[in-house]
Amino acid sequence: MIPKPLLEGVQVLNSKDLSEEALVDRLKQLTPNGLGMDFALDCVGNEDVVHAAYLSLDKLGMLLTVGGSNTAKPSFAIERNLVNGLTIRGTHQGDSESRVMIPKLIQMWKDGQFAFDLMQAEYRFEDLAKAIEDMHAGKVIKPLLVT
Repeated sequence: MIPKPLLEGVQVLNSKDLSEEALVDRLKQLTPNGLGMDFALDCVGNEDVVHAAYLSLDKLGMLLTVGGSNTAKPSFAIERNLVNGLTIRGTHQGDSESRVMIPKLIQMWKDGQFAFDLMQAEYRFEDLAKAIEDMHAGKVIKPLLVT
């Protein structure tokens, strides 16, 4: 279980059964002015989610993708980008320097500020189906396959 201080102010939306329009509306409703988000972060590379996040941006908003899929090809309206001053960019490891960031994350974990270990679980390769099932059920965020 993730400690409460890490969850304060966090809103979770399961988009599985929402249309794109409904998801965009719900995301905009979560913003203070209802006009959209300043920043959207995609960590999975799902084409539909990336596109909904893009449509949820307010003026001067930025969509940052760290998830990847070599089959996802989300579409973006160039005119919308120009008129609203939107930015779409990717990043690798948050553009961080590994020699600085990894020790910082380890220290945050030791201080109880980064509970990544509570978001993962180990599965043997023969239990791949169970790992996928648990991930889809929301029981684990990062299933790790081990030998």
